[in-house]
Amino acid sequence: MASYNEPSPEGVVVLPSGGVLFADQADDRIDQLDPATLEVSTFLQLSPIAGVPGLDGLGEDAANSLLIIPDTERDQVLSVPLTGGSPTPLATGVPHPIGAAVGPGGVIEVASGGTSGLLAVPASGGAAKPYQGLSQLSAVAVKGLLIYVTAPAKHEVIAFNPATGHMLALVTGIGKPQGLAILTDGRLVVSDAATGTLAALTSC
Repeated sequence: MASYNEPSPEGVVVLPSGGVLFADQADDRIDQLDPATLEVSTFLQLSPIAGVPGLDGLGEDAANSLLIIPDTERDQVLSVPLTGGSPTPLATGVPHPIGAAVGPGGVIEVASGGTSGLLAVPASGGAAKPYQGLSQLSAVAVKGLLIYVTAPAKHEVIAFNPATGHMLALVTGIGKPQGLAILTDGRLVVSDAATGTLAALTSC
């Protein structure tokens, strides 16, 4: 394997071409990395706000070939074609959006570090609708009809059914769960920022 020395990488999305997009938090920018050559180019530059952390997580709407960008600084969610271009606002007034993933029915599920926790944004854009009972989330992943989120303050990984509102803490007592993804075998992988480890667990 090869490494690229990037000081503040955050969210990562793999392109159909094999390239990798990652959020450069310090510069409020999304870069594109060619894994074969390790060449890095600017995919999208946003406007940094002094003293405010920049981009965090990224999401992908594969069906529509769009990159989903939780714009943490400006409390909005953007989309941009995976081939590049200008961003389009999907929702504004979203408190501290951090992660995003496409949920059941094509809805964009957004994890928020604020009290709203998890919000649903129409794929074509519109008002973000918060779900009840969730707050201060970091990452979101979707498998089937369920949404999985990390709650760092509660030290939990939670499974949530948006159709019924039911939720279950799959993991408790984890130091600081941050990143979350679905493995090809259906299991979840979660990153624990407190211990610097990755752990796999069975999903619902």
